[in-house]
Amino acid sequence: MLRRLLLYAAKRIAFDPRVQDKAAELYETELKPRARAAGRGAKAKFDVVKDELKDIAREADPRDDPRAFAAKVKKRIRELKDQD
Repeated sequence: MLRRLLLYAAKRIAFDPRVQDKAAELYETELKPRARAAGRGAKAKFDVVKDELKDIAREADPRDDPRAFAAKVKKRIRELKDQD
C-alpha cells in the first residue's frame, strides 16, 4: 500500500508543470554548466595523457617493442604517483 502511495505521489509530482519548470531551470542553471566545466577539465587531462603517450611512443614504438612501451608507461605512471 505504501508503495502504491509513493508511486502515485511521484506520478503527480512528475506531471506537475511547476515541478517540470523548476527541473528545467535547475538543469539550465546548475547541471549544464557543471557538466560543461567537468567536460573541459576531462578534455584537458585527456590531452595531457595523449601527449605523454606520444612521447613514450617516440621512445619505444609499441608496434615494434610492446614490452618496452608498457614498461615506460608503467614507469611514467609511477613517477606521476610519486609527485603527488
